[in-house]
Amino acid sequence: MRDDVIQTDSLVGVEKEWGRILDIVGEGNREGGGSYSISLIEYEKPHFSGSHDDTEMIFVLSGQGKARVGERTTEIRAGSLVTIPQNTLHGIVEIGGAPIRALLIHVV
Repeated sequence: MRDDVIQTDSLVGVEKEWGRILDIVGEGNREGGGSYSISLIEYEKPHFSGSHDDTEMIFVLSGQGKARVGERTTEIRAGSLVTIPQNTLHGIVEIGGAPIRALLIHVV
């Protein structure tokens, strides 16, 4: 059964070498076996993700940094939306002295 309201403070995040990820909701597998997923993510250190078989969108909630998508690097801050086409190399680097908090959306 699907919940219409998800209280994220009751969910458990996963620590990574670059920060933390908290999976909020999803249909299927984020690595290409389903239709979508939404996560709350914090980048505390540089994260170069490689490429995926899905489209990825990162909506920055707070912090500032640089996003690399393919060969292009752009500064990002709260309100920025980074769109990463499938099979595109990408990465995020924090440059403002505080973690970048963002919503991470994967769409297959």
